[in-house]
Amino acid sequence: ALEAWLRPHLERGVPTLGICYGHQMLAFMFGGTVDYMYPDQRKHLGSRTLDMIASGPWPAAKGALMVSHNEAVTRVPPDMRVIAASDAVAIDGLSHKRLPIWTLQPHPEATLAFLRQHQLPQDVHAHELSFGHGLAEEFLEYIWYQHDIDTLREDVARASFVAGDDFVIVEYDRGVEIS
Repeated sequence: ALEAWLRPHLERGVPTLGICYGHQMLAFMFGGTVDYMYPDQRKHLGSRTLDMIASGPWPAAKGALMVSHNEAVTRVPPDMRVIAASDAVAIDGLSHKRLPIWTLQPHPEATLAFLRQHQLPQDVHAHELSFGHGLAEEFLEYIWYQHDIDTLREDVARASFVAGDDFVIVEYDRGVEIS
C-alpha cells in the first residue's frame, strides 16, 4: 500500500529524499535488493564516515552520520547510481538517473533525542551531528531555494503525513521525505 501511494508521486517528478527505511524501500521499488547486514541480524548502531560524490543537492563531501539499522541495500537498482559509501556499507546512498530521488542509509536528521530513542551512544556532541544537518538543509534549499516564504508556508499548510511504527512520510507540493 505504501509503495502504491508513493509511486505516482515519484513518477511525476516530486523531489524525494529517502532516509534509512526510505533508502531501502526506494532501492527495492526500483529493482534493487535489500538484505541483512550480518548473519545474526544484529543492528548496526553508532556513527560511520560517509564518502559522498557530488549529486543534485550535495557537493562531494565526507563526514560522520548516525546509523541504526540491520538491513542494507545489497544491489543497486538499474535506474540508480551510488552516491555515498562507507567502510561498513558499499551502498550508503543512491540517486535516480532521471528522477529527482536521492537516498541515504544513515540518518542526517539525527538529533540528541533521536540518539536516545534509538539507544545510540549519548556522548555525541551537537557539533558532531552538524554534517548530517547540513545535508538535510542542502536538500531543502535545493528544492525550495527559488520560492518565497509565503509559498513555503502554503506548502507546509497543505502537507500530508503518513506514519507507521518505523517510518514517517511527509509530502509537500515540492518534495517528499521518507524516514
